[in-house]
Amino acid sequence: MSCGERHAENNMKNRTRRAYFSLFVFMYIFLAGPGLTLPSPHAQQTQAPGDDTRDHNTRGNEEGFFYIEKTGERPRFIQHIVWEKSEYAYRYEVTIEKSGETGFLQTVKEFTSENFIEVSLSAGHYRYRVIVHDFFDIPGEASAWTEFEIRPALQPGISGFSPQTFWLDEDTVWVISLDGQNFIQESEIYLRPHSSDIVIIPAEYIPNPAGTGARLVFDRRALMPGLYDVYIKNPGGLEEIRGTFRIAFRRAFDLNLSIGYGPLVPLYGDLNTFFDKSIFPLGAAARISFLPFKEIWGSLGLELAPFCAYLSTSDADYELSAQYLGLHLNLLFQKWLESRTLALNFRLGAGFALLDDLHFEFSAGNTEPLRTLMRSLGAGLSIAWYINTSFFIEGGADYMHFFSVDPVSPGYLRPILGCGFRF
Repeated sequence: MSCGERHAENNMKNRTRRAYFSLFVFMYIFLAGPGLTLPSPHAQQTQAPGDDTRDHNTRGNEEGFFYIEKTGERPRFIQHIVWEKSEYAYRYEVTIEKSGETGFLQTVKEFTSENFIEVSLSAGHYRYRVIVHDFFDIPGEASAWTEFEIRPALQPGISGFSPQTFWLDEDTVWVISLDGQNFIQESEIYLRPHSSDIVIIPAEYIPNPAGTGARLVFDRRALMPGLYDVYIKNPGGLEEIRGTFRIAFRRAFDLNLSIGYGPLVPLYGDLNTFFDKSIFPLGAAARISFLPFKEIWGSLGLELAPFCAYLSTSDADYELSAQYLGLHLNLLFQKWLESRTLALNFRLGAGFALLDDLHFEFSAGNTEPLRTLMRSLGAGLSIAWYINTSFFIEGGADYMHFFSVDPVSPGYLRPILGCGFRF
């Protein structure tokens, strides 16, 4: 066979193979149907880089996200770009371009058998497209370009803060001022405790326009005693921690001493029918309170409360007089108001009252004085106004009931106005 005949025979064989191959591809496409349609791609639409940060062990074939690899001193951002999977795809060809002064320039071109890629791109405006290669590695039609934005991640920095402590029993302003860098409105910031998982989130976070400082305004009701770090995380997952901030009571306990004017107003009782007075103006009361249990919601303690009062009445035929000497032991609850200058005091207690020197004076002589000791119960409410951290003025009223042998035991209301010192 001549060379020309051999060359013609080879061309015929090649044309036959191409014809069979084309027929097979046609049959494959016909049978595959929509399986080779171009998938709809998705990208990491990074409007705020911290919205979907994953740790470095997380992967997923879902709509784009990113995570941070912390393998060295500087974190490395990994963007995860994913698109709809094609059932009959052999591999995917992915092209990423970055916008520049002269238009879009190719940055990444990769082939992958997965329906996602992971890249580390700098901040900027990007677009990408995907081309599906079928089982014969024949490329299909390219997808439309999908654009996305990667914003720069700013490393926050805290160089200092003031004050160093919130004193729950003295301060009235609950604001921390921060100095540093890259404080932005989107920052996540809070006080992170050393010994629990309950963080304290400020009621307001106010960064300055330059990003070099910020103010954290707290609600006192959210504050809990303890040691804390100031924690801030910017979009993108970059964070900073600085400590230590303390929330505490300056005084481990409060000791209050006060004395005041305390007349008696009779309410009921057989004894009071003899005196027939609407008020006994001569009276006094003192208080010694000890408050060792101090919490945000209030303080608890005990109170020793001695008191005295002089009772007298007269008519044309006689004069009747007596005096009360008493002592109560009270359970005391103190609740500070928001101003930290006013405190409400609730007390409930029991003790005794000595009715002493009860006697009648007649023109012909006096009766023998009587003395009786009675058990007593009491409750009261007062408000204390602290002029400064030590001196206060207190006003309120107590209710007292004395258990006597009379059919109807006496009861009294005792208004009190006094002053005292906190130690």
